[in-house]
Amino acid sequence: MLSLKKLIGTAAVLGLIGGIAFGVHQVSFAQVKKQILGESGQTQQLQGTHREKAEEIVAKQLGMDVAQVKQLMATYQVKPGKLAIAGVIAKLSRQPLDQVLQTMKQKQNWKEVLSVYHLDRRAVVQELHKWFPRAHAAKWLKNHPAVAFEILADYLGRTPAEIQQALYHSRLGLPGAVKAAVLSKASGKSYEEVLKLKEEKKSWKEVEQVLQIDQAKLKAEYKKLKSVFRKEIKQWRQQWEKNPA
Repeated sequence: MLSLKKLIGTAAVLGLIGGIAFGVHQVSFAQVKKQILGESGQTQQLQGTHREKAEEIVAKQLGMDVAQVKQLMATYQVKPGKLAIAGVIAKLSRQPLDQVLQTMKQKQNWKEVLSVYHLDRRAVVQELHKWFPRAHAAKWLKNHPAVAFEILADYLGRTPAEIQQALYHSRLGLPGAVKAAVLSKASGKSYEEVLKLKEEKKSWKEVEQVLQIDQAKLKAEYKKLKSVFRKEIKQWRQQWEKNPA
């Protein structure tokens, strides 16, 4: 089956938006970590430069130097997930990030942390959405896999069932499924032909070389498909903010 562990294009910075229960029940840091990392304990979206991206976003939002943020992460030994939440709490409460991280270290659950700074969990989650919109999109895609199939099918002039069948034995994640769709449209080859080439070749670059695709056309097709995804996600986000889960 199609794996929906990754988001289209560049991997999202964090996979935590909306998945953290700040509600009535107390949620331990360990439980939050499990939600962020998943059952396997491996982050899906903190590879390469994405950890640095998280640090940059937090630093920019709080008017700090990236070096300062890096130092605080090292001092309190926090992962980007906790850093993001601490950054939002610091901004909404107008308190130093250092102080918020210290509070988080002392408390055992998010309810206590938010209580210290007199914050509502909804405000924190909505602010996180603004800081890390791609992570918010990641949650949407995971919760609505059928929509991803429908968008790809409509884009290719196929049925969702055909797209799912084509990807059934593929190891491609959602980014790969999207990449194959764009290459199919730009080259005029069938979706199945592109997937077969991917199985035979080691990289997408090699597949592109075999298909001899014009880069300008490829870029245009990416833009077209991405706009459809963004439109769907935006509509869902507006609905979520009116009635958050």
